Amino acid sequence: MPETLSPTQVIHPFYMATQELLDFVEVGLTGLGQTLSMREMHAALERWTALLKQHDPKWTDPPPLDSHTDRLEAFAKEQKSLGFPYLYHSACVRLWSLPEALVDEIALQHLRTDSASLSSDLLRSLKGALLPFVEMSEEERRDQLLDLLAQQLQLRRHSGIGAAEAILGVLNLGGQVSEDVRRVLFELAEVRNAIVHRNGRCDGRLAAACPWLSMKSGDLILVTHNRFGGYISGVQWYFCELTRRWDGKLPADSRLSEGNIETLEGIQRRCREVIAAVAKGREGAV
Repeated sequence: MPETLSPTQVIHPFYMATQELLDFVEVGLTGLGQTLSMREMHAALERWTALLKQHDPKWTDPPPLDSHTDRLEAFAKEQKSLGFPYLYHSACVRLWSLPEALVDEIALQHLRTDSASLSSDLLRSLKGALLPFVEMSEEERRDQLLDLLAQQLQLRRHSGIGAAEAILGVLNLGGQVSEDVRRVLFELAEVRNAIVHRNGRCDGRLAAACPWLSMKSGDLILVTHNRFGGYISGVQWYFCELTRRWDGKLPADSRLSEGNIETLEGIQRRCREVIAAVAKGREGAV
């Protein structure tokens, strides 16, 4: 029998990935800042070397800066002047991939271990070539079922977190998403799509879908640090919500303790506070 994983075992690694993404952004900002200080640091190294050579002639001068340094410095200066769009664009793409991947993992986990999921009327109605399916491995069959389910649900027609909720509904894990969270996740999804498909610039779809961003087609998408924090908070709120939903379907003796549930609720409250704070400054760049 396949190993049955708890909601926490499945979801916690994805939650931690949001924390790692914040670390990545911090490292990126630090590195870009140090790039802007390269000439200053190089000049300081030259001064220290000159002093050391007075006591020991064996010390050699540091290598001179070259055109590569000039290019890096110019790039860092441009990025800083714009609010580091290259970094935040990359982070937004990674961030939106997390809830998409998590919902797929939850679905696969249920298809692997929950016979009730397999008896769903919608799953039973899925159609595909029988012989190739029979010849597939167990893992390939689950992937195929997930692909067929996505086609049946016409997930491309859903926006924001709607596609995830459609899949979860089939698994009896659907539920309510707070309107403020749903909106920030919708915005993240639309921003991510424009970053990926329009080379980081606003298109007509994004401008029409998120008019509160006050952007027009062709504008460079500028994700501020605070705005990105709102996106992170929306994803973290959703991960906590999925943990609570799934946990609520388990037998009473397998559920999280009241203390753990209170912790999840506390995280969700803090996430919504961050989202509310960011929402007060929606005008201007993303």
